[in-house]
Amino acid sequence: MYKCGIIVGEEHQELQRKEIIEVKRLLNEEIREKEAVQKTANDLRNMVKKAEGEKTELSRLLQDARLKIGGKLPSHNNVLHAANMSF
Repeated sequence: MYKCGIIVGEEHQELQRKEIIEVKRLLNEEIREKEAVQKTANDLRNMVKKAEGEKTELSRLLQDARLKIGGKLPSHNNVLHAANMSF
């Protein structure tokens, strides 16, 4: 009877050891997945920041270009005034 108790106890310990190993494996898998998600989130945040910066820069360049074009072309009032003077 005592031998059966030892065997059952050893089997129970072996089962617990296997369960612990499995839990550790699952935990490590979850940690790796969480790290991958965090990296992706950081990458996306950086891409958004870069895109926002590029958008701001392009808006500024567009505004500068419009100001340059506006300064080189006669204004609407000047064109009308010149047309009236020619009659």
